[in-house]
Amino acid sequence: MRRIRNSFVVVGMLWLLATAFANPTYFVEADMVRAEGAVVRGPVCVPNSVFFPGEKIVSRAPVIGTATGAELAFEDVQARGLKALVKLEGHDDVAKFFSPAGGPDMPPGPSFFRGPWEIPADAPAGAYAWHIEVVDAQGNTATVRGLAAGTSVELAWMSADPAWNVGDGTFDGTPATETRTVVATATTAADGTASLSFAVPEDYGYVHNLFVEAGGERLARQGFTLVPTLSISPASGPVGTPITITMTEIGYRFRESVWHMIYGGAHIGWMSAITSNGTAVVTLPASGAVGVHTL
Repeated sequence: MRRIRNSFVVVGMLWLLATAFANPTYFVEADMVRAEGAVVRGPVCVPNSVFFPGEKIVSRAPVIGTATGAELAFEDVQARGLKALVKLEGHDDVAKFFSPAGGPDMPPGPSFFRGPWEIPADAPAGAYAWHIEVVDAQGNTATVRGLAAGTSVELAWMSADPAWNVGDGTFDGTPATETRTVVATATTAADGTASLSFAVPEDYGYVHNLFVEAGGERLARQGFTLVPTLSISPASGPVGTPITITMTEIGYRFRESVWHMIYGGAHIGWMSAITSNGTAVVTLPASGAVGVHTL
């Protein structure tokens, strides 16, 4: 039996639990994602640790061979007789299944154990511990535990330092160098867990990786999405009034980096923040007939 210890939060701060693996033939990774359902309060199929009552979540667990570092296919898992179960604090066990990639009702791509669970509408807020038990036909056993008590860990916020690649009348994209900023530190408790909170920095929009690291090694990852925000000031005034448009959390990747502005039904330009850390500010004069204008 192999056990993966982890946790998720119904509402509250980010909660990460680092795990270590030790087995000579294969190991199991796991994450949780939001699934389509009656209640959806965020992006689906994206690794996450914060969910809300009524949402449907799916735990995913690929099996990886230590000899190759590759995910085991359906046939390999069947040959080993692997079975998996989600043990969820305060709730019934959730059975997991492993289907071949591209099989009936399955998307193409890597195969993995998966198992859906709908959060009860009356589930109280807080962190819920969970782990996955995987048993093979030979009865091999191993327990995956957290870090040793008293381990110093860092929470690293990953971003980028992009730039316009232009010259001689050509545009060749926006290359970016990865950056790393430590936003929180902690020391693991007696059970090997660590809870960290942090202030979200001003930065480029969309998904950022957060890593829990110890001794220069990355132990756990969680995605965090910065949502673009637009503000306009003032909201009214006579013709000629300067209108300040501020947009934050603009992305730097393709399809995220340019936002077009339309005023009164006419295209008046575009905004980007490649060289200003995700924030763009534009000022234009109020014009047109008296009345409401859409920007």
